[in-house]
Amino acid sequence: METNKLLLAELYAAYFNRAPDAAGLKYWVDELENGVMNFDQIASNWANEQQEFTDTYGKDVDNDAFITQVYANVLGREPDAEGAAYWSAELQNGNIPIDQFIQAIVNGAKAETGSASDAVLLNNKAQVGVKVADSGIDDIDFAKKAVAAVSADVSTVEIVSNLVDMGKDDAEALQEAAATLVEVQALIAANASDATASATVL
Repeated sequence: METNKLLLAELYAAYFNRAPDAAGLKYWVDELENGVMNFDQIASNWANEQQEFTDTYGKDVDNDAFITQVYANVLGREPDAEGAAYWSAELQNGNIPIDQFIQAIVNGAKAETGSASDAVLLNNKAQVGVKVADSGIDDIDFAKKAVAAVSADVSTVEIVSNLVDMGKDDAEALQEAAATLVEVQALIAANASDATASATVL
């Protein structure tokens, strides 16, 4: 079951850039455990039947914007020009459905041929996602902030997990924890910008 939780948390991050809410994760884990759906069917359901997908990407999904958003959700970066062109053509020609595209990006992040930092980032997001859901938190805004405050630095998992523990007891504590998550996200973004600037200078 723990493996299923992590894999579902990966999908939540990839599709919606958030941690799973407690009720949602329980529902989909039960679907898997009871053999009602497999992961491919869940991925298809989310892309084709869930309002949150439409709310996130729009009713008529723009391929280029969609690719860029999924790359950001899964890999924390923009697609390279060659990759974006390839996936855009595949989607445009109907060679790959949207739900399979997301699965392909997730699988690519975890593949041996992929970047180690991509795999770590996705795993960190999934761990935080499970932590949020296991803490009984159903607040979607908090779920988004929790994932946004995670980077490929494994120490961010502990930081966010501690804030989840701080916020899980009541609404006021949750608001305070959410505000701190925004500050953590800002620090991560600032550090990333500094690293990029340094690399450019070098």
